[in-house]
Amino acid sequence: MIEKYKWIIIKEIGKSASGKTSVFSVVNNLSLIQIGNIRWNSSYRKYAFYPEMETYYEEECLRDIATFLEKVKKERTPLTVKEKKQNKKIKGVNKT
Repeated sequence: MIEKYKWIIIKEIGKSASGKTSVFSVVNNLSLIQIGNIRWNSSYRKYAFYPEMETYYEEECLRDIATFLEKVKKERTPLTVKEKKQNKKIKGVNKT
């Protein structure tokens, strides 16, 4: 997965040590220098941005990082009980 924004590029670079979650590199698209990474934070129970030391950001860059975090959160969020029931009903209808 590669996401390109105005100032940054975010790309998947592999899996965590456990192999359960993805790790993403955040790179400045002008200099191609890594400015941080995005990985699973078990305390927050969602992905978080880990900036490199001595880096700074303006609002557009932070907004793009936040947009990406929301995207991966939606992709990872499990179905609600109601959604699971609806999916079972749909599957049951398709089988008959």
